[in-house]
Order: sequence, then C-alpha cells, then structure tokens
Amino acid sequence: MQVLAVTLGNHAHKSWRAALTYEFAAVWAMQPVVQAEAEKVAANFPMAFHQRDGTWDLVALLGVQPGHSLAVSRQGQWLGRYIPALIRAHPFTLATPQGAAGPVLCVDESTGLIGEAGDGKAFFDSSGKPTEALAAIIELLRQVALSRARTRLACAALAEAGLMSPLTLGLRRPDGTPAEAATLDNLYLIDAEKLSHLSDEAFLALRNHDALALAYLQRLSLQQFDALDQMGRQRQTATASAAPSAQASAAGVPGVTVQDTVLRFT
Repeated sequence: MQVLAVTLGNHAHKSWRAALTYEFAAVWAMQPVVQAEAEKVAANFPMAFHQRDGTWDLVALLGVQPGHSLAVSRQGQWLGRYIPALIRAHPFTLATPQGAAGPVLCVDESTGLIGEAGDGKAFFDSSGKPTEALAAIIELLRQVALSRARTRLACAALAEAGLMSPLTLGLRRPDGTPAEAATLDNLYLIDAEKLSHLSDEAFLALRNHDALALAYLQRLSLQQFDALDQMGRQRQTATASAAPSAQASAAGVPGVTVQDTVLRFT
C-alpha cells in the first residue's frame, strides 16, 4: 500500500476512479465492521470478535483462510448481498500518516485508481472544496469512525464481563473429511451459556454500553456460516466450469466447520 493524505496540495490536480471489480478485496478473509452496520452484516456474514494489541474489534468473516475471501468470485464479483462500509470506501481510508496528530482521510495511491485531472472524479472543485463525490466518502468514513469508537467500547465491555470464548474454524473436503489447512485464528464469540447466566447488575451494565444487541447479533450471525460455505462452492463451481480439468482444493470448497465451547457445527 502507498497511503497518502488527501490534501489540496497533494490532489488538487488529480482524480480518482472507483474500482470496476472487487478483486482488491479477494485477499481479505475478515473485515472490521462497526455497530452501525452490524444488523446488515449479521444477515449476510458470520461475525466474530478479534483481539489485537489489547483492542477488541468486531469483524465480518468473509473467508476462513488467511488471504482468501469467499465473498469475491474469481472474476472479481461480490457474492454477498451486503458490502461492508470500509470496502465500499476503497481506495479511501482513515489513517494516521507519519507526523500527523490523528487519523485523516487518506487514499491508497498504489491501487491504480488515482490519475491526473480529467481521468476520473476530481478530488476538489475549483474553489478548493471537496467535490460531492469525495464529500460522500468523507461522510461515510466519518460515520464509521464514530461508530467504531462505540463498537470498541461495547466489545471491551463484553470481554470484561467474561462472555468471550475462542472460535475455532476448520475446513472439510467435499467427502466430509477434515482438510489440513491454516485458518483464521485469534477469533472469539459470545458464549451463549455465560450470557444466559449473567447477573442482573452485569446485564444492565452491558445494556448501558449498547453491548447486548451486539452480543445477540454475533450469536445470530453464526447461522451465516452456511451462506459462507455456499459462496465457496459457488466460486468453485465457476472455476470448474471455466477449467473442467482442474481439481478442487481444500480452499476452493471450504466446507466450513465451526466449534465453540457451547455449540458445534459440522
């Protein structure tokens, strides 16, 4: 990635284009999402909690193997019904460049989507203000940033309440036998049994953090592993049609299995 802050000095005479396909997202097996979009995500993809450097994030599981998304076809088409906000914002993101005091609007200049003025949508108008197209991206990412702060607080509250349990992913071959392959790790889900035995005080504390809805949505989203499995089969079918002689790999037909301390999906 070559992330550059979007400024009048950097982009007054440049333009940008939206990607024609979602091929750029084909290597994203999980994607951070926020509470504001959690209902739509849960109706389309499994969700889990991911911890890194002491920070909890809510993520949409778009695949089960690192570097392999099942939500993007071999031709770069999006196979799901909902597209997470940060993917829709591509090639823009909020980042903190070296020397910056905090996150600012940035664009990935290595995508091939940034060109000279006239090659696409302008960044700024003649008065130096963001164009309507750029303003829409700014507002989208602003809303994501606001919701991310609330989402992280809710995730931390759920973890502090002791409701997180490890989520283990696995792969199976078309014949049902386990496939030996690396899968995403450091994922957690809400332990349904612990949730049902919360004290009244703990229950109210989670409600005050807007964390209860997130807990229930995460549990409900586990039903979407079937949909994720189907996306993998759809990708494999398309590949087999294009190349009938190709042999299916474990990654091509994932046959997702999920295991936690309460439920087992096989």
